[in-house]
Amino acid sequence: RAHSLVEKVLQALKDAEGALAVSGASILYLLCRDSANIDLANVSACRILVALLTCRNTPRQDHPAPVTAISRPFKKKPEMSKGGDQAGKTLDGVVKRLAAILPLDSCEASHLSEKYPTAQLDGSDAPGDIKNPPVPEAVGWELDEITAENLSFLCCTHLTQQHPSFRDCFRQAGGIPVAVKILMDSMLALILSLELGDAERPAMRRMRRDLRLIESLTFMSEENQSLVLQNECFLPELLKLVERLTRLLEDAKWTGDQQCRGAANEVRLGALKVLVNLTNHNPTGGKQVGAAQGIPAVVDMLRVCAAAKGMEDYDALTLGIGLLINCVEHNEENRDQLAACGGGGGTG
Repeated sequence: RAHSLVEKVLQALKDAEGALAVSGASILYLLCRDSANIDLANVSACRILVALLTCRNTPRQDHPAPVTAISRPFKKKPEMSKGGDQAGKTLDGVVKRLAAILPLDSCEASHLSEKYPTAQLDGSDAPGDIKNPPVPEAVGWELDEITAENLSFLCCTHLTQQHPSFRDCFRQAGGIPVAVKILMDSMLALILSLELGDAERPAMRRMRRDLRLIESLTFMSEENQSLVLQNECFLPELLKLVERLTRLLEDAKWTGDQQCRGAANEVRLGALKVLVNLTNHNPTGGKQVGAAQGIPAVVDMLRVCAAAKGMEDYDALTLGIGLLINCVEHNEENRDQLAACGGGGGTG
């Protein structure tokens, strides 16, 4: 950035696909962590990120030669040729460097398995120009979960939160329909796992990752909200997911599994935040909620949360009330639905 080379890097990354996908996404992620770097908040950078959002390349696919040997935990010495050993060491260094700077509260999309804990890092591997403080401990990482897609999602979410203008650039680069489609696929995978009684954590993490990006993109952006709502299946499916997760959290067998409960609660809160964004001063969003019979579903969720009285239930209660206010503010039919639920309101 100090030498005005970011634009040249972006030019070089325009063809970052195939064997360059993970490398390109890693470079963009490291650049976006510099809060003073505004060169990524443009349409050109967004087009590169949008292309990488659909690429699930991992270091295994970028560097196939040493892959089998370095797929084991890092603390075990892999048996490989001299050239393969050097490649493995290089990848190990890249992984640890990313682990040192990746924020714990937003790394779930590329969260690496706890099965293979790496050594504790002091943050000395992190680039000096990065303004965000490094994470003092490395997360348990597994190579298969470092994908170009995951790193690009983290990059987009971070840039959206740091630079409000990134929302417009992302839309102009055609990223909204791509992000919505990815989220719909993640939602389908999660719903299927819930119906099969197997709420696996990777599906939850992926859903949380996608919801964070859509939430950031639709916050105070009517144009982005309208683009998301053009997919008329999106909002009804999101309401169904909230309903399913609420029933799941009522299930007694989940009482002792704090990790699963925590993941399910975070997904539910993420979905509610997106719903609040899409209905905030947006008659189209409110109308779609009413058409999907979302008012009774939200009221039922509020009753469950009010009875549960946990902190996470309080958060869901607050967001649910905000969603109802948005939906009934400009829609008479929604007010009638709320009155029929015994929640007050009416046509007056």
